[in-house]
Amino acid sequence: TSTGSATLTINGTGGNGTEYNHGVYVAGTDALITSATGAVNVTGVGGGNGTGSSNYGTLLEYGGQITSNALGNAIILVSGTGGFFNNSGSSALSTPNGRWLVYSTNHTVGGLSNSFRRFSCTYGGSCPSFPATGNGLLYSFTPTLTITPTALASALTYGDAAPNLVGYAYGASGYLGSDATADTLSGSLTGTTSYTQGSNVGTYNINYSSGSLTSAMGYGFTYANNASAITVGKRSLGGVVNNQTLTYGAATPSYGKNDVTWNAGDFYGSDDVASLTSATIDNGGYAQGSNAGSYTLAATGLSATNYQLGSVTPGILTVTGGTTDGDILPRPSVPNTVQWVTQNTFMMPTGSVDNAELMFTNQANDNQSTISSNGNSDESTMMQSNDNKKSKISYDALLMLNIDPLLAQNLGIKREFLKRFTMPGRKTQLNHNNLSETILAWAS
Repeated sequence: TSTGSATLTINGTGGNGTEYNHGVYVAGTDALITSATGAVNVTGVGGGNGTGSSNYGTLLEYGGQITSNALGNAIILVSGTGGFFNNSGSSALSTPNGRWLVYSTNHTVGGLSNSFRRFSCTYGGSCPSFPATGNGLLYSFTPTLTITPTALASALTYGDAAPNLVGYAYGASGYLGSDATADTLSGSLTGTTSYTQGSNVGTYNINYSSGSLTSAMGYGFTYANNASAITVGKRSLGGVVNNQTLTYGAATPSYGKNDVTWNAGDFYGSDDVASLTSATIDNGGYAQGSNAGSYTLAATGLSATNYQLGSVTPGILTVTGGTTDGDILPRPSVPNTVQWVTQNTFMMPTGSVDNAELMFTNQANDNQSTISSNGNSDESTMMQSNDNKKSKISYDALLMLNIDPLLAQNLGIKREFLKRFTMPGRKTQLNHNNLSETILAWAS
């Protein structure tokens, strides 16, 4: 106990035994270190022969207490080998008018309330700056933070310039407790990357190259790399689908990347259509046998390493010739005649069904037959020219024609057919009685 204002200094070094070789040991409620108005400086270095344990630099237990009523740094406790161990609770260090500072390799604070802590501190030597007031724990060891480059906030697009990696953003891991919110890092780092302008779509690294950081709390650092910090996305490619023209009955086309005029300015560098794998062009519903007319050609997909489908203006597929009302056969080239397109398939002529005479030509023997209607009567006659055999046909809105087997044979038709004529201007349907096929022909 010191009753004056002089500094009370206590130094201790542990012995060389196996265990309990404490530098300074304060134990029991009657074991008090007290200074009336002076500061208390305690330095303890644990001993031991290296084969045991519990050799603390300073140990307070069983109610042992150090008290100083001094202002400022009232208690400075320095624990060397073995560190500081408090087993006397929150009142082990009492500084009603000032503060305490504990320097140690490590601490077991045992309920003591500190305002701050620092690392990489040596008593009488270097130490990160710390506040002028408040109790502090000052460690000599240096915990390490791992600093990793942060992925770029925005992905690059194929063809973009390489980013500037001087002062790159980073994240820190490895903080103890809640130190992440208390610490401040300063300094700048420079990185490198394998990405260069024109590199393919994908992910690229940011590696630490140079620079250093400083921790306000005294943390040390290791600098890591980030293998996927840079993401390169596809470049949008726009253009116009080329207009196309087909003749009625043409095979279903398969248009692709070469059928689009791509925007030259959307390509990077010397890239062109050869840089594209394929493009999907929708035919707008056109297939072989579709009606004459216009169909929209729309680009619906693009396969390429570095490009994606942008704004592509549709083109027009124009189908010429043929019919426009659902027919699959062209109009007869000679009015008022029936033309064979394929075996057993014939077509209505132009003109009205009434008072029209239709001529059938047998491809096998050129024999001809005619169908004539009697004005507005309900009967029409089919006559084969070589034997004048006739078949009666009756109709009102629809004209029904039954061909007898002999006549069918003479016409080159192998089975009986039902010929249905609609009103003028509509398509004609030829049904095979014994098959499920339906052949559409033209009626003008």
